[in-house]
Amino acid sequence: MELDVTAPEDVLKKKAEEVDAAFFAEYDEAFLTKALRNNALGPLNLTRAFLPSMRARSSGTILFISTYGVNFGSPGASPYLASKGLLEALVPCLASEVQPFGIRTCLVQPGLFRTKVFTSGNVQYRAPNKLPEYAAMNKLVKDGCSTMDGAQSGDPQKAAQTIFEAVRGEGRCAGRELPDRLPLGEDAVQTFRDSSLAKVKIADEWESISSSTGY
Repeated sequence: MELDVTAPEDVLKKKAEEVDAAFFAEYDEAFLTKALRNNALGPLNLTRAFLPSMRARSSGTILFISTYGVNFGSPGASPYLASKGLLEALVPCLASEVQPFGIRTCLVQPGLFRTKVFTSGNVQYRAPNKLPEYAAMNKLVKDGCSTMDGAQSGDPQKAAQTIFEAVRGEGRCAGRELPDRLPLGEDAVQTFRDSSLAKVKIADEWESISSSTGY
């Protein structure tokens, strides 16, 4: 489909309706914007509020909670993963800007930890545009969340202790530099490794073609 981004708003809305009719989606812009505001813009706004005092002290560590889910796709999780993906793209830029002031950043990528996030009543299925085409998939997602509730392999207290030691360079993390990304949990480490190896495989297979685009 062709689209002129300078077109009047009513024309853009009509085009959006045409796209919606052709490519189904259960969430709308308001739903996506809320996820971005909660999981990405909120933490970034909070960071900006603290940065002046951190720059003045020439020290500090800023932790962002990402997710191991940024290393793979998952049905039903696109607004959530989109917000975490925004952090994944933006925080490295922030890191380069604050490093001269002695400030560190780290994207923590937790796997599945045994919290109440999947407990009935806490996890909510509230996509605003329910579509029959996705009924079967939505049932799989819901059943999967129910199965995971109380069966997550990660211990939240151990996760908190690991983050604490990693930031302070103490205990098991003595002598280690805080990484720019810290996968937490066996599942997070595995998906982190798998994603990295998959990128290396693409680079190896496509190097001769992808590198042949220079003058």
